[in-house]
Amino acid sequence: MKSEVVLSEEQLKCLASPVRADVFETLKSKGRVSARELSTSMGMSAQTIYFHLNELLKVELVEVVERRAATKRPENVFAATALSYRFPEGQPDIEHLVLKSISATLRRVMRNFESHAHDSENAQILRTVICLSEEDLSIFKKMIFDALEFARDQRDDNATPRDFTMLLHRRD
Repeated sequence: MKSEVVLSEEQLKCLASPVRADVFETLKSKGRVSARELSTSMGMSAQTIYFHLNELLKVELVEVVERRAATKRPENVFAATALSYRFPEGQPDIEHLVLKSISATLRRVMRNFESHAHDSENAQILRTVICLSEEDLSIFKKMIFDALEFARDQRDDNATPRDFTMLLHRRD
C-alpha cells in the first residue's frame, strides 16, 4: 500500500459520483472489507456495491487484497490502494473535477450531519441560496466576518462552546 496518492483525472471523475465517493470513504474507514460487508454496513444492494467497487478498481483507488471462502463461493476482500489521497495542484484543466469531487464529499458530510442533528436539540442547520452581485457578496462576506470577530471578542469562557461552520460556494 502506498503512503500517499495524488488523484488523477480519471480518479477524480470516478469520485465525482456521490454514491461512489460514499462507498470509497466507507471502505477506507473500515480497512479491509468484502462487498457483502459493505452492502450490509451501508444498507445498499450488493449489486450497487459491486458496480461501484468495480469502477473504483478500474481507476486503482481500491484493490483486491484477499480472496476468502464464503457461503456459496469465494469473495474478494477490498482495501484502498493508499493511506491518504490528495487533490492535484496547479492543473486548471481539471479544476472542475476537483470541485465536483469536493462537492460530493460535502454532500455526504452534510447528509451525515443532518441525520445526526436530529439527535441533538442544540444542532441547527442553516442553508440558503443567495443571489447577490459581486459587490453585494463582498459586503455580505465582510458582515459575516465582522459578526464572527464580534463573537470572538465577546468570548465567555463559562459559556457552552458552539461550533459555527460556513461554506460559501459560487454556482454559475
